[in-house]
Amino acid sequence: MSELWLYKGLLRPIDMNDKKIKNLKLLTLLILIFIFVFSCSSGPNTDLSAQEILNQASSKLDKWNSFRFSLEHEKGVTSLSNGLYQLKSVRGEVILPRRVKLETNAITFGQLIKLDVILIDGRSYWTNPINQKWSEIPEGQSPFGTFDVGEVILNILSSMDSPQKSTISGNKVEILGKVEAKVFEPLVGESDPTKIADVTLTVDLKNMNVISAKIVGKVNPLDDEDVIRIIEIWDVDVVFKVEAPL
Repeated sequence: MSELWLYKGLLRPIDMNDKKIKNLKLLTLLILIFIFVFSCSSGPNTDLSAQEILNQASSKLDKWNSFRFSLEHEKGVTSLSNGLYQLKSVRGEVILPRRVKLETNAITFGQLIKLDVILIDGRSYWTNPINQKWSEIPEGQSPFGTFDVGEVILNILSSMDSPQKSTISGNKVEILGKVEAKVFEPLVGESDPTKIADVTLTVDLKNMNVISAKIVGKVNPLDDEDVIRIIEIWDVDVVFKVEAPL
C-alpha cells in the first residue's frame, strides 16, 4: 500500500497556480535586479575632478543650440557705456550663435527704466522707454553690442584657475575658482586688468550643463569692490524664436 501511495503521489496533477506564482516571483526579482543595476549605472559620476567637470561642461556648452538666462545683482550694478546705463537685472533668450532677446531693468540719469533689446548678428534694436516703440541702434553705439552670457560662461569654463569641488547635492556640484576680469568683457564691456573675481559654478552632473554662476568681485573699472552678480541658466536647447522687430 505504501508503494502504491507513493506511486500515486508522483502522478498527481501539477498545480498550475503554484507554477504561476513561482514565475511571478522570479519575474519580480529580475525586475528589481534590473532597476538596481540601471540606477547604479546611470547615476552621475561624482568621482570626476573639478577640472574634468569643467572640461566636460565646456564640451557640452559648445553643442548648445539655445538657452534662457537671468542676471541679477546681489550687490552693485553693471555699468555700460561708461556708466550711462547701470544694469540692475536682465532676463534673456539666446539662440546660438547670435540671436538674443533681452528684458532689462537699468538706471539712466537717475531713473529706473525698462529696455527691451534684440541682438541679431551685428545688429541691435531696443525700445524707447517712453513709448515702447522699437528702433535700430547705429552700429557701434549699442551698450549691449557685445553682451554675450554664453561666451562668458564658456570663457569661465576654459580659464578658471585652481578649480575645486565644493558641495554636491543630488545631481548638482559646485566648482569654485579664480577668474581674471578680462573674461567678463562680453558681459561688462570693459574690464579692469588688475582684478580677479571669485566664481562659483553650479553644474548638473547628469547632463553636464552649467545652471548658474556666482561672480564675486570687481571686474569693470566702474564696479563696486564687493559687487556680486548671479547668472541662472535654464531651458537649454528648448525651441523658441528671436526675430528682428522691424
